[in-house]
Amino acid sequence: MEHVFVAKIQQQEVFWVVGLRWYAVVEADAKQRAQRLAQQRGAQSWVLSGQTMCSVGLGRQRIARKDRSAYIAGAAFFARIYAQQTVAAIIKLPTRYFWFVAAHKGQVLVRGDHCFECLEQAQEFMASVMTDYPQMIALNEQGAYLDWAFLFQKRPQVQSLLTAARLRPCQWRFRSWMLWGLCLLLVALGYYQWWWQSAAQSAVASSSVASDEQAHELPLLPAREMLKPVLMHFYQLPVARAGWQLIASQCDYVLAEQGWRCRAEYQRNGTGADAETFLQQQQWERWARAIDLHVVEIEFPVYAVDLHVQHQATVPTLFQHLSQLQKIQPAFGTLHYRHRQDSLSQWQGRTSLRLQGPLRSVPLLFDLRAHVLWYRVELRVQTHKQPDLKTSQLEVLLEGAVDDEKIH
Repeated sequence: MEHVFVAKIQQQEVFWVVGLRWYAVVEADAKQRAQRLAQQRGAQSWVLSGQTMCSVGLGRQRIARKDRSAYIAGAAFFARIYAQQTVAAIIKLPTRYFWFVAAHKGQVLVRGDHCFECLEQAQEFMASVMTDYPQMIALNEQGAYLDWAFLFQKRPQVQSLLTAARLRPCQWRFRSWMLWGLCLLLVALGYYQWWWQSAAQSAVASSSVASDEQAHELPLLPAREMLKPVLMHFYQLPVARAGWQLIASQCDYVLAEQGWRCRAEYQRNGTGADAETFLQQQQWERWARAIDLHVVEIEFPVYAVDLHVQHQATVPTLFQHLSQLQKIQPAFGTLHYRHRQDSLSQWQGRTSLRLQGPLRSVPLLFDLRAHVLWYRVELRVQTHKQPDLKTSQLEVLLEGAVDDEKIH
């Protein structure tokens, strides 16, 4: 769970970000690899930790280019303090959350940055991580925690630590606009050439363009049909197999391919089968790649959606739409929607809808009358959580684009 809060340090107001997703980086050019990984994962910001061995933390925190506020990755800050040690700690944040953080000689561990609502959950998670690292030193006493102020006691070089742990915005987004500009220029040149073609060639070209545009239209599918391939993918993934544990699985809808691209991450426990044996048992060898010594990622073939099933055009009023969201809200931990305010340019200006909650709550979305184009679904396995109405050990994050232009 990514968590952002404000805390002053040496009279400077700092935005602290904890709970990032961390990946080991084994390539020589760690910075380029980190930027590529951020692009592949759809991250908004990133930070590197480590020197010889590096890891990259990816976050959802958007950082504007002109924003002078300091956004600091808490785990990277912690790792820089203990750059010569293998340490872990449970720290109580000013927001009353309990933060587990772990690093190995300046490198944040893949499982070394997590937030919890209660101390018992943090302690259980810490015990599972330290089982894999017998040499790790716990800074807090057993059954206890450290205060947030502990990080800043007798730290004369705080500014250099803050600089090294500062989150960076993903620059690939700005390069993508340059590519779009080039594409528009090529389209304009093509149109100019088309203008001078004969009537027969013009007819052929126009029909070709029309068919291409039709292939890239937004799918107007009911939520049940749109999410069906994703849910089938999640249900078929083994949560644990041969000593390997599912960490997370993310699916993104690719408009050009008219289907979902899904990937899953598995982590090996200390006594699990070796990577080759595990992948052969699941028949995943040709789709797998190594993220870490004990973590593999599987990128599955595209799951196509059935575009022939169309959404029934029943446009609700604004208050009918809001009422439907309010009715399902108790089944989700988070539901964020602001009518016509969070516009998504990549989805024809539709409005953002974000939900987070148990996997079992997803079918409640099937009855929404307003059309929602679901374009990202992420499943995270959180075995430390105690299930209740709004939480589960199988937690999902859904991102959709609401067609609310006609909703009044």
